Amino acid sequence: MQYLGFFIIIIILASLIKFFEELNKTNQLEYRKKDYFFSYSELKFFESLKFILEKNFWNKYWIFPKVRLADIFETKKQGNLNKIRAKHIDYLIVNMKNHCDPVLAIELNWKSHFSFSMKKSDNFKRETFKNAWLPLIYFFNNEKENLELIEREIKTIILWNSDTPWKLDKSITIN
Repeated sequence: MQYLGFFIIIIILASLIKFFEELNKTNQLEYRKKDYFFSYSELKFFESLKFILEKNFWNKYWIFPKVRLADIFETKKQGNLNKIRAKHIDYLIVNMKNHCDPVLAIELNWKSHFSFSMKKSDNFKRETFKNAWLPLIYFFNNEKENLELIEREIKTIILWNSDTPWKLDKSITIN
């Protein structure tokens, strides 16, 4: 009888240990830091944008990478917030002299942007930016090395937009 009670206690303890081990496994989030924040192309483009802004505007404008649309736009409707919560743009240029006011968004287009789902997402972004009066320009991946083109487009929009809000009829797409 003593052995039976001892055996039952051992089984209960073993079961509790197993239970807590499994519970601990499910509570551990299995995330790890990425090795790189940017791909090689994204980093090179970011460095080019940084160079262009410093050369032409000193520290008046800063660039932020991978910004969620929900961090740029506000809405009173939860359904609209849900539509922008998981979407992001590649780069956002803000005016540091004006409380980090967003002045220009930039998207790099890759081969993946020709798929139906990406075209749909890009169209949604274009409409969102257009309705909010915030310029959004696209560069194709093969254009990222063309500093003159990138600099000209950014300077044109920033200088044109520096004092007066404006509304694009269409987002600018650089081909």
